[in-house]
Amino acid sequence: VAEAPVALRITARSFEAAEVALKPEAAAVEATLKSKGSVGAVFVSADEKRAGRLTVSLKETIDPKAGTRGRLLAEKTLDLEPRPARNAVVLDDVPPGDWVLWWEGPSLAAGMKVVKVTETRADAGSVVVVAGRSVEGAVRDDLGMVVADARVRLRLGGPPGTRPLGTDRSARTGSDGGFVVRGLPV
Repeated sequence: VAEAPVALRITARSFEAAEVALKPEAAAVEATLKSKGSVGAVFVSADEKRAGRLTVSLKETIDPKAGTRGRLLAEKTLDLEPRPARNAVVLDDVPPGDWVLWWEGPSLAAGMKVVKVTETRADAGSVVVVAGRSVEGAVRDDLGMVVADARVRLRLGGPPGTRPLGTDRSARTGSDGGFVVRGLPV
């Protein structure tokens, strides 16, 4: 009703309050709330000699018991210093719920951990990163022609169609039929 804009304060549990200017002629207003939750983790290198690069991401869980990952929420890359250094990472603006903390890097085995986030910082604890391997190759048909966009899947244990017993990684082939699957345990 006023002629001048008024401040609209929006509050919600587990989110920081936000204020937006509401103009008299506005039919709607949009505000983005920032979550109060965060996830912290410490990563320890696989050995005392090699530094490395590590990508840490937080994804929504599709099945928290199986740790199935969904859409990406946050991602950070960090330089992993050799032991005994402790390499900390914090992912902010995380809504409450169960999230999958995922890490991988060149020559490192990928790993994951389900983390329960509340309104405060969730501590994912310390993770000792394990050395890993990569598998690369190319997919060709019976005439020797490249097969682009084929799915290559590496699994440990069990026949296809059953739940894997451990490692389950996949990649898509490029336009040259080539693929690389990284982060496999030694």
